[in-house]
Amino acid sequence: ISYILSGPKNDYDVLKRALSGSNLTKAKCCFLMGHMTKSSRSFCTTLKTHPDILDQLRQCCFEEDSHVRKMAFFLLGNFISTNEILYEYVDELTPFLVQALNDTISKIRSHAVNTLGFLARYRLSERLIELKVPEKLLDVACHDTHVTVQEFALRVLKQMLKYEQAKEILQECNVTDKLSNLLSNLCTQVENNQYSEVDGLVDECEQLLSMLIEQCT
Repeated sequence: ISYILSGPKNDYDVLKRALSGSNLTKAKCCFLMGHMTKSSRSFCTTLKTHPDILDQLRQCCFEEDSHVRKMAFFLLGNFISTNEILYEYVDELTPFLVQALNDTISKIRSHAVNTLGFLARYRLSERLIELKVPEKLLDVACHDTHVTVQEFALRVLKQMLKYEQAKEILQECNVTDKLSNLLSNLCTQVENNQYSEVDGLVDECEQLLSMLIEQCT
């Protein structure tokens, strides 16, 4: 596939034209590249040498078409899900990932949360701290309207506890009290049989609370 996208002159003109095409073409292109970068270090390395392509992908994050945005944020996560080759590129887009936490499309919010998690898995960068990512993910975990987004946020927060600075930030935000309130509300919903889908969210919340309490004792 990479050979086809590179074109006869090996300048990736085919890929560049696809990313300048219709919304459907751009969305499918981002989806394809997401799978390619997840399984191929060499393709990630190739993209790093083509800043013009990376700039086109950046622009896809701002498209009005929600499907293009969704696939663009899916791609960003896959860029760094298995290696750090494109870490700096994705890290520079952290402000837009944070902004996407408020997107009207839940899938885009999910992709943004996961991508922030991938960034934090490698290191807790100054940019993540400056943009208050731990605090914002706690807010997402407690208040997002979609259960899956909340679950993803809780998983990322669990991962962030390995960093002392992130732990201190969360403690300053009264993380234990906020998660206890969330858990109480979720348990009430379960008891009233209102939302069976919150079972997984309850588990994630309990695990994070246990980790926090254990680290404080």
